[in-house]
Amino acid sequence: VNDDDDFKFGFSIKNVLKKKEGKRVGVKLYTDFYKSDCILASPLSLKLHLEREDDNDFLSSIEICTILHSDVLLMQNWDHVMGVMKAINQQPKKMNETDFSRVRQYFLSKKAENFRQLICLAPFNDANLIGTFKRHAKSFAGRLRVGSKVSVSSAAICDVNVKVKQVFQRIPCSSIAEQGAA
Repeated sequence: VNDDDDFKFGFSIKNVLKKKEGKRVGVKLYTDFYKSDCILASPLSLKLHLEREDDNDFLSSIEICTILHSDVLLMQNWDHVMGVMKAINQQPKKMNETDFSRVRQYFLSKKAENFRQLICLAPFNDANLIGTFKRHAKSFAGRLRVGSKVSVSSAAICDVNVKVKQVFQRIPCSSIAEQGAA
């Protein structure tokens, strides 16, 4: 079991041409972030990388940002997620051997956040999740929030078996100022 929450690695997907079998897809693990098709990382590791390194331009071309297990991240430190979300899709500072024929025009015109998809998965609603989603999901295609309705019969409140008798008593009071004394 690896329970370390400071991890990050990149991988790329390559088409490998085999003479006998035809085209096959291969995955190359632990590639340099600038040559990666996908980066799998924890918010803590990216936040530490942002604080230590000056070279954070690999976050400038994120097209799909997925935040998995948001409920767990809320219980740890949501500030790490917010720091990474602020650093995504910023204008790069260096060229880093960039092939500009492959760079999309909206990345160069500082509109990448308007094309990025933000996917945030959680089993419940929370004000931090909703606020982060509203603040950072700026896609031109719009926003979509999907939730499931819980039927009345399967709600947890229906499973309470202990009946508590509630007694309400009227306490006479002539004014609000005298309410504490009554």
